[in-house]
Amino acid sequence: HRLIGLMRISIVAMGTKMPAWVSQAVEDYSRRLPRELNLQWREIPLARRVRDSKPEQLREREGEQILKAVPNGDKIIALDDGRTRALEIYKSRNF
Repeated sequence: HRLIGLMRISIVAMGTKMPAWVSQAVEDYSRRLPRELNLQWREIPLARRVRDSKPEQLREREGEQILKAVPNGDKIIALDDGRTRALEIYKSRNF
């Protein structure tokens, strides 16, 4: 079975300064994929925490940042552990 054309897989992760094993795993996995698949890994900084930040506001900002990182027209498969509101925001916008 051969893929036609090029397919991009973007993984958007909240947080920066991931442990070294994450980068190693992404590189290893990328090498195993067929050359027609292009894996892109993007780290999004957590929303800035200040003394009076409310968790709901932080989740809202982080959800917005995740969606901004996804190119227009891309299909989204969300693996959301409930700590961000990206999936809720996505659904509410009827993308």
